[in-house]
Amino acid sequence: MTYTGTGLVTIGGTVSNNNIETIVVHDAGLSGGVHSISYTEHTADTLTTIAAGLAAAANADISLQAIGVSATSSGAVITFTSHSVNVTTYTGSPTGSITITIGANTFGFLTKIDGPLAGTQDVTTLTYDGFNRVYTVSDSEGYTKTMNYDAMNRVTQILYPDGSTDQTTWDKLDAVLTKDRDGRVSTSSFDVMDQIAFTVDPLGRKTQYTWCSCGSLLVLTDPLNHSTSWQHDLQGRTISKTYPDNTVVSYVYDTYTSRVNSRTDALASAQVTNYSYYPDDKPYQTSYANAVNATATVTSAFDANFNRLTSAQKNDWGTISYTYNPYILPAGAPTTGGGRLQLVHNNVIANSDTTYTYDVLGRTTNRSINGASNSDTWSYDAMSRVTGESNVLGSFAYAYVDDVSGSSKGTTRLASVTYPNSQVTNYSWYPTVNDERLQQISNLKASGGATISQY
Repeated sequence: MTYTGTGLVTIGGTVSNNNIETIVVHDAGLSGGVHSISYTEHTADTLTTIAAGLAAAANADISLQAIGVSATSSGAVITFTSHSVNVTTYTGSPTGSITITIGANTFGFLTKIDGPLAGTQDVTTLTYDGFNRVYTVSDSEGYTKTMNYDAMNRVTQILYPDGSTDQTTWDKLDAVLTKDRDGRVSTSSFDVMDQIAFTVDPLGRKTQYTWCSCGSLLVLTDPLNHSTSWQHDLQGRTISKTYPDNTVVSYVYDTYTSRVNSRTDALASAQVTNYSYYPDDKPYQTSYANAVNATATVTSAFDANFNRLTSAQKNDWGTISYTYNPYILPAGAPTTGGGRLQLVHNNVIANSDTTYTYDVLGRTTNRSINGASNSDTWSYDAMSRVTGESNVLGSFAYAYVDDVSGSSKGTTRLASVTYPNSQVTNYSWYPTVNDERLQQISNLKASGGATISQY
């Protein structure tokens, strides 16, 4: 990632001969924290040539190059740009009748993200407006979004490469109107408590909201005038939800801990789900009363040291247990997939053990059921795109758009999938100005072979 800081220096005053004008650069990455560049005036100089001379001196300086400081000049103004990992500031040391005015200095704005692939093509760049707000974001293929803001730094418009826009209109603190890229308008209204009162979608359908004095939603009325309502207790907890057909879901809470003790559903049989907990609030048992279809109690167990499930037991389908990788091997180095799920075991269904392995980045590289008899293996590139898969059907290969080695742009759009029988599916896409949407899918007998089907 590149963080760019800029500083403005203005040269003024009266030119004379042989005076030395100096700009001092302050940065922790410099030897002693400071470094100077100078320019000696000549009789024929102007303020513009002095500025140009100082900029040239900065660009030729090896010490400044090492920390990523460069300069440009326009008229009598020098713009210093710093890619240093430290904060870079500037001071002037003029002689004679020349003045050096140090202007606004900006620090640490992210301007470039160079992705993990080889080369420098998988890059995202950002620019900023005069108020230091993100103005443009451009991906590796030049797909650029441009943002406009109001005086409160809220986004009012996003411009896309095809010329379409998302627009938001604000009234006081609220977004009261939005227009999407197809020109469809939605409106919203808010009450004096800044809670949403109603929304109207592009087809004119109105949804209304009524709020409880506790701050929770009390009634939601849909465009067909069907109302769903909620009731809350003094602590703001939902105790019931009533649907438009007057059926009710109700909740009962523990007196001391506010945990849900039971939930009664809206069916005529009033099915009840009961919950019990461990002292640390992890779920212990879930049981079912008045069930339309008899359902056994589920009992959960958790790791004593980590907040993770170790087993779930149900009388009518046995116990499923979960085993995790250690974070380190005893007296050994850290293991890949440390702390991740390693094994799922069912004590009723034979030959159903499911195991997982991971790489050093925590990505799943293999999932096997009953050992190698049902193995699925994945390979990835540096930006975690799946490049290959091998399972009982054979090997699959995945290629991506603009993915030449050393100059890959790091897109996530598929260019092709090659199947175990050498059949190939190719994908083509519209250009950036057409939003990079999917254009065509072609199925071939082999790479470059006869077309089987095309869409």
